[in-house]
Amino acid sequence: GAAVNKAPGYNANAPTADVVFSPQDEPDDEEDVEATDFFAEFKEAKSLRNEAEGLVRDFLLSARRNGEIDTKSVDSMVGRMVDSVFRNPDALTSLARLKSFDDYTFAHCVNVCIISLAIGRHMGLKKNAIKDLGIGAILHDIGKMLVPESILKKPAQLTEDEFSVMRTHASLGDDLLSQNNEISREARQVALHHHERFDGSGYPAGLAGAEIPIFARIGAVADIYDAMSSNRVYQKAVAPDEALRKLYLMRGTHLDPAIVERLIKCLGIYPIGTLVELNTNEKAIVRSLNPDNPLKPTVLMISDRHNRMLNLPFVLPLSNDQSRWITSSKDPENHGGIQDLHLI
Repeated sequence: GAAVNKAPGYNANAPTADVVFSPQDEPDDEEDVEATDFFAEFKEAKSLRNEAEGLVRDFLLSARRNGEIDTKSVDSMVGRMVDSVFRNPDALTSLARLKSFDDYTFAHCVNVCIISLAIGRHMGLKKNAIKDLGIGAILHDIGKMLVPESILKKPAQLTEDEFSVMRTHASLGDDLLSQNNEISREARQVALHHHERFDGSGYPAGLAGAEIPIFARIGAVADIYDAMSSNRVYQKAVAPDEALRKLYLMRGTHLDPAIVERLIKCLGIYPIGTLVELNTNEKAIVRSLNPDNPLKPTVLMISDRHNRMLNLPFVLPLSNDQSRWITSSKDPENHGGIQDLHLI
């Protein structure tokens, strides 16, 4: 609704409103008539995401070795991701749920980029502003490469001293990016300010509310959402709907309430790829959202009420079925074989 669009300070530190926002604040439904079919775009998006993860691995390691970033590759990669989000926002976003467990850092940078792009698209930002946002988001943790690995990968709680070293990653990242004149100030602000908090209790600058640049506020929401819904050395992931519920409780303290609401609107209450259980005891995977009734998305039915996998999973719009509804989301790790079912 309009209230969300007109949240105070949306354009804080942006050049001018018309540079950042398209004339229409909401993505136009008319556009979606030509939007690519989800499955066609999903294939393309999947190879894009794998490529992005490889690219992130390369540029993070090269930042650690010699402090240099291949901005051309980053620029063209993010450009292609932006195009994908404009063709079908759900395809790439659903891939943010596919976790590669080999290295949290690389997957996390890509996911934060994908989720930020989806929020930016949903807010009606202009395409070139969305690209800057994506570049900032994919590079948001680059400063971590300059933090000692012993701290970065420590499986236990950090000591106070280690935590102060960890906190320097925001400024270190900004320093590194500012040596590169092809990266815009707006993009750099994501690296510098993604740990600021809406109530002013964050770091490095203790900015509050609209003082925090808009791209950094978007990046913060994407960063925390992905961190919660990923398995990490020291913490188990929570289900996507649970992560959204926790984010909702952080609005106004940690996070910009308007942007949290955007995220929930564009991911849906049960984000695509969520494994859910129905009142019938059947299991299904959320395939596409239903903006008119977020609790009744379209799902792929994958197991019967006795927990037997279906030989032929089938797609069911829950909005057409009065007798079935979602009762909870489930952890796919406890259901062998489901990981690959996204691909059906």
